Amino acid sequence: MPPPSPASIAASTLAAHTSAIEQVIQIMHAHLHEPLSLDDLASAACLRPFHFNRVFRRLIGIPPGEFLSALRLQAARQLLLATSLSVTEICFEVGYSSIGSFTSRFTYMVGLPPRLLHQQASAFEPPSLTISLSSPQIKCLLRTLFLVRSAPRRPFRA
Repeated sequence: MPPPSPASIAASTLAAHTSAIEQVIQIMHAHLHEPLSLDDLASAACLRPFHFNRVFRRLIGIPPGEFLSALRLQAARQLLLATSLSVTEICFEVGYSSIGSFTSRFTYMVGLPPRLLHQQASAFEPPSLTISLSSPQIKCLLRTLFLVRSAPRRPFRA
């Protein structure tokens, strides 16, 4: 039996690395609120930390710590916009242990302090869309649509 070709070895290595990185990303999502070190993530991928960092960066485009930080900030932004939790509660909910580092990183990455985003989201009220079916404009529109649809179609003559 001939030895495997370098191309097949490279393809199987890439597939194994891709699978391991996908698994690590799922772990990041599931354990967002917990402290996750490079050693923890590398262990989950069954790789040594230095090699894991290189593989992750090569496949995803950014280092694993930066990716995890982006996931946490995205979750924080969603919580700030959609919940009434305080900024401090959200900070700890997404895995930060310091309100100061959370606020400075959030402000740098998003461009707005978390407290201000939270206040703006709380103050926002979407415009109400109340349509009265008795308004003259609606009646006219409905009549026009009805007439257009019910008008007999004439055959096309060239």
